[in-house]
Amino acid sequence: MSKPVPGLTASLGTTRQYQSALLTRARRCLGPNVQWEDRAQKTAAFHTAIIKANVYGQVDSLMKSLNHYTLSALTSAVIAVLMMGATQAADNAEIARGEYLVTISTCSDCHTPGVFADNPDRTRFLGGSDGAFEVPGLGAFVGGNITPDQETGIGNWTIDQIATTLQTERLPDGTTLPPGIHSKGYKAFSKEDLIAIATFLRSIPAVKNKVPGPFKPGEKVPTFLIRQLPPGETAQ
Repeated sequence: MSKPVPGLTASLGTTRQYQSALLTRARRCLGPNVQWEDRAQKTAAFHTAIIKANVYGQVDSLMKSLNHYTLSALTSAVIAVLMMGATQAADNAEIARGEYLVTISTCSDCHTPGVFADNPDRTRFLGGSDGAFEVPGLGAFVGGNITPDQETGIGNWTIDQIATTLQTERLPDGTTLPPGIHSKGYKAFSKEDLIAIATFLRSIPAVKNKVPGPFKPGEKVPTFLIRQLPPGETAQ
């Protein structure tokens, strides 16, 4: 049998008295320094007290002290709070998974400035490279800004559009990425992993940086240029 909750007895005659006692119980659960400035915060404290009491096997005593209407309202609110918490936890886990996948996929190598000088600029993480990759016969292409900036990045893309581009090498406007500058490994990723990557990319700070290019064959390239040379060339 569950133990009575301190401060709550069958002698509680009114909802106001009950709420006062429950507020005291909430303070015990949450700590002596917690402050509530409005009714919403007090209500949240009631919910927390109920959840805490349940953990200690004391929820039966709490429920017996509630009248029908208060019970209905608090039960609905507790369910809503728990659902919000579960959703937030799921979002955080997906972002963490996406960050891990972006790291091991070395996305930063082609999309963060300073990498080619072995000094990546973390304040502009994934905000666009300062180096261009040459594709023989097609020109040179700078690693794009894949932060959520709406003007110079991918802030206007949906989660599904980002995931689809990763796997199909086709941009939302139908443009196909040049061969050789995008990892083929994403084709083997699961839909869930692609969504996790896209969710992470939408969560990072936006960087306003319009990368130059693309550059056609014969055009001057203002960035570092990574050029493919045929076999037999002399190393420098």
